Amino acid sequence: MKKISFLILIFSLIGCTHMTSKPSATVSIDLYQKLNQYQGIEYYKACVLLGELVLGDNMLQAIRAETTATQALCPYYLLAKRTWKPNDVQQYIEKMPTGAAQLIYWKTHFDAGFPIRFTSPYIDLLALYAKKNQLALDKLISVLPYTDASFSQLLIDILAKLYHYKPAWVLNRLQAQHISTVQIAFIMQHAAYDNGKL
Repeated sequence: MKKISFLILIFSLIGCTHMTSKPSATVSIDLYQKLNQYQGIEYYKACVLLGELVLGDNMLQAIRAETTATQALCPYYLLAKRTWKPNDVQQYIEKMPTGAAQLIYWKTHFDAGFPIRFTSPYIDLLALYAKKNQLALDKLISVLPYTDASFSQLLIDILAKLYHYKPAWVLNRLQAQHISTVQIAFIMQHAAYDNGKL
């Protein structure tokens, strides 16, 4: 039912855009104004959808103001994804939880019915930064011992692509976090069959 309501929201926003000739920036304003009315899974779905839309300067400024008054990851995600400013990127990486605490975003994406893509956009963005940022890579690796069958393969896919991109560096960070030799060997083997695109 929640998945259906989310799809209805998307289609109503798209329909509104076509019927009124609103630019996507206006649609994003409408969604942003409703964002804090949602909670839990609905809030998460609205956030990841908002991350796919055009965010104007005024909205980005309002989102930036939110970061001083909230513990939610969403505003940090939106700023990092849409501005690419080094400070916004670093704050997003720092805000992302480590270890078992990070599982909430994997589970929420699963419970939400995989909106936008199969892996959480929150995690995809972290993985993109992990190609060059050691803290981002360490945070991805930190959750590996806590994943179950539902998420471990997704995470191994991500780590294998990163290993393909920078093998020595990723191997060093895996070993630094005491990942088992069996898991490391599996990641390396998986990377051998991977095209390395992240």
